[in-house]
Amino acid sequence: MDNRVNSGMYNASSQIPDVQQPGRWVPVDVSTLGFKLAGEPNQVVKGPDGELYRIGGPPQDMYGSGIPASAMNAIPTPSTIMQMPPIVQPIALVPYTTQNQPLLQYDPYSRPEEPKVIAASPTYVKKSYRVVSLIGLIFSIIGIALILLLSVASFAESSISDAIELRGLDAIMSEMTTLGFSENPSTYSEILTTYGESLSFYQKVLFNAVPILAIIISVLFLLLIFKFLIKIASQKTPRCFSLFAFLNVILSLALVVVLYLLNGEVTAETTVITDFLTMKSTVTFGIGLIVSLVISLILLIVPLFAKKNAYKLESAGESSQSYIVR
Repeated sequence: MDNRVNSGMYNASSQIPDVQQPGRWVPVDVSTLGFKLAGEPNQVVKGPDGELYRIGGPPQDMYGSGIPASAMNAIPTPSTIMQMPPIVQPIALVPYTTQNQPLLQYDPYSRPEEPKVIAASPTYVKKSYRVVSLIGLIFSIIGIALILLLSVASFAESSISDAIELRGLDAIMSEMTTLGFSENPSTYSEILTTYGESLSFYQKVLFNAVPILAIIISVLFLLLIFKFLIKIASQKTPRCFSLFAFLNVILSLALVVVLYLLNGEVTAETTVITDFLTMKSTVTFGIGLIVSLVISLILLIVPLFAKKNAYKLESAGESSQSYIVR
């Protein structure tokens, strides 16, 4: 069936339908018919020309609702170009990115951040304890001065020696004369020269050991002076085991033992230890040796007042707070 429709008018021909449009209503222009059709919407009427016409209704009725669906039916063709509803298919656009790139998000209320002033991290330096080094330096100077100027050993008049007081300076001069560095003999060297032939080898060893030990003690005090001067100049802590002070203590005690043995050789009698310690024997120790022994003990303890692994702020003074690193 050849169908025609236009301006609300549809025509259905009784002739054999076109093979290209079988069973379809075709729009027809009413002005080209030359007659008018009366009827209700969607009513099929027969026109004067013998053709079937269907008066058009609403647009949705234009799609052949009056023709049963069959294999011969096709989709009705709209009368005008129609805009179909758009089909929106979301497409995921994924740009190339990495996890190292920052995630940017627009924030209309954002404001640039104020630059933060980061305070410099404090710098710690090892505390020098210059006061402790200064105290050690003073005691070292006192020690070497007293052992050089005061008596180290005291000899009363006996059968093999005259009465003398041996100081540190006398001990140095005696050894210089013995080694040939000086032509001015000291009192102690004169005793060794005068009574040398009558002395046994053991007695000679004891007599020569006295000035040698006194000189070594003086040299150790001098080394302690240099040590504390270096600590003060380099601003390093004096905290350590003072080997020089320890050796001074040992040598001072050794010199006391030598004098006690020498006293037994000079008197040829057994001397009571209390007489020797109270300085009433023929050969005994002097005040300078006692003072040097005491100062050596002090110098052995003084470095321990500097705390171990003590640090302070680099910009702070010496009396600032200490920080101990464990």
